[in-house]
Amino acid sequence: TDVPDQQVRAAIFTGGSSLDGGRLELVSPTTPASPVSKFLPARGEGLHHVCIYVDDIERRLRELKDAGVRLIDQEPRIGAEGHKIAFVHPLGAGGVLLELEEKS
Repeated sequence: TDVPDQQVRAAIFTGGSSLDGGRLELVSPTTPASPVSKFLPARGEGLHHVCIYVDDIERRLRELKDAGVRLIDQEPRIGAEGHKIAFVHPLGAGGVLLELEEKS
């Protein structure tokens, strides 16, 4: 699946259902300007980010912002599977790039 907004191609593999099982998402950059293109030379191949599911992404972003957590996305955007997503900066999540994904 191409995600033009993020300039990546994603291959998604699930274990169990997408709500109660795990999911592995492999991403590769589609342009040199992609954030993943910039990540690879600095950090190498491997774990890029961890995703957690949330019920109300706008509320969660407000709560994080109010708590002083550094965000990459102030507003949600659409991710690889068509759901709303947003990223928390690694400096706001113990050094890990954290993705929030809203599940309906």
